[in-house]
Amino acid sequence: MMNSHKTTSAGRIGLLITSLWFSGLALAATPPAANSALDSPATQNTSPPQRTHKKGRSTPNAQSTAATDSGTKAVSPKKRPVKTRSAKTKQRQKAPKLATPTATASLPSSGPHFTSAKASLQLTVNGKAIPYQRFFYTLSPKQQLRFALGNNNDPYELSINGQILKEEHRTWQWQAPDKPGQYQLQLMEKLTHKTLTLALFVLTPLKGKAQAINGFQIGRYPPAKDGKKEYEAPKGFIEVTAKNAGYYVSPHFQLAQFTCKQKCTFPAYVALQPDLIEKLELLLEEVNKRGLRLDKFEVMSGFRTPYYNKSIRNVTHSRHIYGGAADIFIDVSPKDGVMDDLNGDRKYDKQDAALLYDIADKISTRHPDLAGGIGQYSSTGAHGPFVHVDVRGTQARWGK
Repeated sequence: MMNSHKTTSAGRIGLLITSLWFSGLALAATPPAANSALDSPATQNTSPPQRTHKKGRSTPNAQSTAATDSGTKAVSPKKRPVKTRSAKTKQRQKAPKLATPTATASLPSSGPHFTSAKASLQLTVNGKAIPYQRFFYTLSPKQQLRFALGNNNDPYELSINGQILKEEHRTWQWQAPDKPGQYQLQLMEKLTHKTLTLALFVLTPLKGKAQAINGFQIGRYPPAKDGKKEYEAPKGFIEVTAKNAGYYVSPHFQLAQFTCKQKCTFPAYVALQPDLIEKLELLLEEVNKRGLRLDKFEVMSGFRTPYYNKSIRNVTHSRHIYGGAADIFIDVSPKDGVMDDLNGDRKYDKQDAALLYDIADKISTRHPDLAGGIGQYSSTGAHGPFVHVDVRGTQARWGK
């Protein structure tokens, strides 16, 4: 009986050891419990933001979309290769969410590497103030210009293409040459060596009933809408060459960003209004103040010739044909040709364009001299969401 009892006890002890050994394996295979809500996988959304337009569609292309001043007419795009993302792109962090300050909150300062580069020298050209240290001005051949400074007794030097102009009572006179082209003005304060650079674009006119300049198709401008001055045909066009296409007409925008998307070779020709560039600079500064660091907008469509505007079946009096409109979006992270997730909802959709729309609306309210249209657009098969901005002189809103 004693031996039988020992055997039975030994067997029970062996079963217990075996059970504990298997339990240990099970515990080792079980992941540790989350220490906090931040550590818990259930509370973390690690998937990348989702595009709302269909997979395989092309990225923004102004050639296949007519973004009008009052609506969008989609033109059937050509079939393009399916766009896929690499694993590295998929794991990329979402773009910073734009802050929406309250009415009483003060806006934060611009990012550490962003500068508005507003003019520190107060120069006017024919009464028009130059807003930035680097800017541009358009004029006709042989047009007379008057440059003037405010009440400042410091010594200055103003030159055009290296030739110093004679100063008279804080003013300088200059007549544009008959030859169209780009002429460089530099104003320098002699004591501090502060400078202001101004590109003077002498425009190339469209002569008579011609519809092209040096082989570049312009087309025919329609009669002014309701006889309004802002709908008159441009007096001329900036000549764009391989040499000056990358020229910065302002601190953050290049000439080539606004050229027409029609197929052509150099030289090309563009109408571009300084007020539009000033408005885009103010909008860019405000976006940076909201916490999103970027140095430019993606310009999906800038100037359109009447010839090209007609080919994409856009409205006849689109502000784009006058050089006073741009369709823009923000593309920082991931850099993929589509509007970023600006509101932090992990989607790329019309709500992101709505946020940019609201900021543009505030800029127009603060600067009535830059009043114009603002339109909000959703994704289509040809492009992602974007915002239309123009400087028509009167307020107009649509799409929201």
